[in-house]
Amino acid sequence: MRAAPMLALAIMVLAGCTAPTPEPVPPKAAAAALPDMDGIPQPEVDAAGARQWWEGFVRATPYRMSQSPTNVQAANMIESELKAIGFEARTIYYAAAPFGVASCAEASGQGIRTVVGIKEGTEEPDHVIGWVAHYDSVATTIYAAYDDGSGVAVAMELARTLAAVPTKKTLMAIFFDAEELGLVASNCFVQQAMRDASVQFDLVIGHDMTGINCPGHEWKMYQFTGENFAAELVPIEEALFADERFFTPEERACIEVIDVADRNSDERRFKEAGVPVLRMAGGRKAADYPEYHKPGDTVEFVYEFAGSPENYEAGLGLTVVASYWNVHVFDRLPRLEG
Repeated sequence: MRAAPMLALAIMVLAGCTAPTPEPVPPKAAAAALPDMDGIPQPEVDAAGARQWWEGFVRATPYRMSQSPTNVQAANMIESELKAIGFEARTIYYAAAPFGVASCAEASGQGIRTVVGIKEGTEEPDHVIGWVAHYDSVATTIYAAYDDGSGVAVAMELARTLAAVPTKKTLMAIFFDAEELGLVASNCFVQQAMRDASVQFDLVIGHDMTGINCPGHEWKMYQFTGENFAAELVPIEEALFADERFFTPEERACIEVIDVADRNSDERRFKEAGVPVLRMAGGRKAADYPEYHKPGDTVEFVYEFAGSPENYEAGLGLTVVASYWNVHVFDRLPRLEG
């Protein structure tokens, strides 16, 4: 009998992180065709609501360095929002050691946090499609609006958009602490997850520094693929974005698929463990954003750099739409095997 996902999650976070991270496996032959996508509703994305939620979130939680009071406040806000949306949510705590490193032993009510929201699949609940963002900040910024309040907003709006849409596989929205300290929380989470044979991650999407992109800005929305599965993922992504059922010509021109995941955020830990990953970002490199890890990474600067609040809203909306269709593609595809 298969373990329910929340039980399996509890098992995996209690298991400890002593297992070595598996080596990525070489890709197999490309799969160019999309699965049957009939019957999937068009996404009802509230881009304006996502932008307004983002603005409220980052203004309410400045200085979100790991374990700071506002970092804890941010985690609590995220868990509450996930529950309000309809996901089953909980916060996992890892015991903190000096220099921000986690012992990966689950702590009780304090430490380095990971907030997880789960919506169980109807047919294959032991197969998981996840998406991740980090809510902590570096000490050199204040509001961390783009890095990564923006990814938190996209990940939350994706959860809202999918909350009432049935999926065969289990959906898992994961919000990590301590990314800025070296992908600390995601390191523990992934190593523990790999120990639990009853749960398999079929795909993980990373959202970090999102929304300053076309159609509201000259930057493309870059769709990175993990190189360990690039031969499979790139044709799937290109077929998806070329399909007029899902994207307008303007939207298709906004997206560029890249066959390497060379941006360094929490999805990297899943890639290292042999899981297929995608990463979405506005800006080819983090340093392309002028206020990267600087005090000027504020709501006001994001609006200025994007051209207007509406421009930023349009970029956020496209990122959620692209994530939504990717969730459904991989919900209907068999698990990619290396």
